[in-house]
Formats: sequence, C-alpha cells, structure tokens
Amino acid sequence: MRSGEKSKIGYNVPDRTNESHIRNISQVQKECKLRGWDLIQDTNATYEGDKTRTAFQRIMSQDPHVIILAYTEMPPINDLIVEARRKGIGVYSIGGDLTEGIVMHIECAPAVIAAKIMTYAIQRMNGSGDVTGFLDFFAPRGLRRDIVAAALIEQGRWDFGPTEHHKLTPEGYTDEIFRVTSNWLTKHGNRLDFVWICWDLGAITVARAMAEKGYTKDDM
Repeated sequence: MRSGEKSKIGYNVPDRTNESHIRNISQVQKECKLRGWDLIQDTNATYEGDKTRTAFQRIMSQDPHVIILAYTEMPPINDLIVEARRKGIGVYSIGGDLTEGIVMHIECAPAVIAAKIMTYAIQRMNGSGDVTGFLDFFAPRGLRRDIVAAALIEQGRWDFGPTEHHKLTPEGYTDEIFRVTSNWLTKHGNRLDFVWICWDLGAITVARAMAEKGYTKDDM
C-alpha cells in the first residue's frame, strides 16, 4: 500500500439470510467505518460454484487490498485465490477450508461444535429418546457437523430409537426444511423427540414447523 492510501477491504459471504451472517456483515461494516476503510461487500446468495466465482471476481476487479471469505466454499475458487495472491491481494478465510493462497484461515471447528451441541441435547433427553431426524447439510462445513452429531446418536451406545435422514439441496432449502419437518411430525407425531440441523436459520425453520403443528420445546 502506498503511504496515505486508504485500505480497501473486500468481504464475501454466501447470503444475508442467516442470523450469523447478518451479525458478521454488521460487525465488518462497523469495523470498516471505525477505521476509515473502504468496504467492498458482496454476496453470491447461493452455494452454486459458478456464482461463487462471479462474486469473487466482482470483488477482485475492484482492486481491494484484502479479500475476506466468510463461510465460502473453496473448491470453485481455488484458482482465483491464487490469482488474487499473485496480484498482491491478501485472502483470508473464516469458517471455510484452508487452501493454497490463503494468508490466514480461522477455523470454526465444525466437528467440535457438533459434539458440544449434540452432547447437550443427549443430556437434556437423559440419554434416551424415540425417533431422531437429521436434516443433513450439503456444504462440507455442515456435513462435518452432521456426521459427528449422527454418530453420537447412532453409535454412541445411548438408548435412542430409529433415525430419519434427509439430505438438503442448495436451492429453496428453507421451504424444504419446513416441509420435511412437517412430514416427519405427521408420520411420527410426538414420537419425534429431536431434529438435528446444523445452523441457525435452519433451526428457526424447524422450530416454526413444530410450532405450527402445535408442539413446544417441552414436547421435543
């Protein structure tokens, strides 16, 4: 950076719907304003690889000094990250994966998070339950949480009944979550003791489906 030049920060996040993403965006905006940095904010609003590439390219074309990738799937943009580094742009990752060209990666330890949350749930249910539903995410960071959570219920030698799994799709997954949860409730009723889903917006949608069927947190 030339002396006196204002820092220009690029920030990319998959969408603006999840509460955690909204909090991240808000904090980045406040930090840039406080420090007098210019912020280039973009979202690919999807988990599709071509749109992830387009979002990264839009930021890179505006010549930022730094690009921060928040919860971004790396494989579709691995070559673009290397290209950015060759241009002298620092690339940082939050909650994604470490790949070539990343200056610093902050890991959210998805497997550890899953173990903590599922252990809490198991303890709350006193180590036993009937039906457990798993709404499995499609991105790697979610899958890593899902695998650990399912292993604790299915292989942890607790006293739990059968499990149901549904693999979510990238497009329209909020409606899909609501529909699948409603169908499980119709099928199992109050035998459905627990539904696992690995992130905040998904959990809110599951809770809404349960509430609309007349259930509360005391029922499942």
